[in-house]
Amino acid sequence: MTVDDGNFVLHGVILYMKSEEELFETADGYLVCMEGVSAGVFEELPEEFSDWPLIDCPEELIIPGLVDTRADAMLANVRGLGTYLTDEAFAEAYAEPEAKRIASDRQYEKRSFDAFIETIYVGLATRAIINGGTDYAAAARLARMLDETGLGGLVGLSCTDAESTAEEVLENAKKFLARIKRRRLANVKPALLIDEEKTSAALKEALQRLTEEAKVSLLDCQPPLRGRQADFVRAAADEAGSFAEFFAALTLKPGRLIGDVGTFAPGSEFDAVILSDVNLDTMRELTPAERLLRVLNYGDDRSVVGKFVNGWKVY
Repeated sequence: MTVDDGNFVLHGVILYMKSEEELFETADGYLVCMEGVSAGVFEELPEEFSDWPLIDCPEELIIPGLVDTRADAMLANVRGLGTYLTDEAFAEAYAEPEAKRIASDRQYEKRSFDAFIETIYVGLATRAIINGGTDYAAAARLARMLDETGLGGLVGLSCTDAESTAEEVLENAKKFLARIKRRRLANVKPALLIDEEKTSAALKEALQRLTEEAKVSLLDCQPPLRGRQADFVRAAADEAGSFAEFFAALTLKPGRLIGDVGTFAPGSEFDAVILSDVNLDTMRELTPAERLLRVLNYGDDRSVVGKFVNGWKVY
């Protein structure tokens, strides 16, 4: 039995949300992965798992992989630019020209998508809900590239192209879903993205029927974040009233949009991130939750020392 079989144990400081309100934390726990699925967290390792491969990281924090709901692949090269602009001005100055360049240059597209995926790969998220733009072929290529890294999530085709007719949008959506289906991706699923306020009732109804037939998600586009990829953590913090609410907004709640992820509850898909806070010195004695909060607020890619998706070791 090996880690590659998806059967192993992680030992360390473990935190996860058992529900949207209930936080579980232990400074010395065992998280069991059984065939890519969580078998639960234990204060003492049950005898039946005693001879399983053990990854011992007693000083590190072990949490469910975060789910980034505000990722936009079209903005990979313009993050941090024009943060002082209104949404309309930013779109005109940066977002729209960038989308056109990606659409017209396959080499530029690949380099842009590689850079975008790398920010997710080294970060706190194991899965993301990604706006893949309005070009169905490019969005499908993005989904394939993401899946090849071992990461997961939803890659969405934006159905908000103002220059296309409703019939063209619907046809593009069908082509996108068909292309993803042929590729048989392991961890990445397709989705269709709309703007609830701007999409006509007729088009929304047609897209709803299409997604129901294809058994995929129809989601309202979240406004993209123009700063660092990690800013989605801070966006969640701004809307939370407690640490538990904050942590749930990063893991359990968005995980339900993708599947049974974002928690270590028994039976959930095994997504985990191992975090180190050794570079965040403090003279205080901190609880596991306080340590995690510091990593979420002040950590960087050095903080992420291990990552698993569906029980598979990404690194």
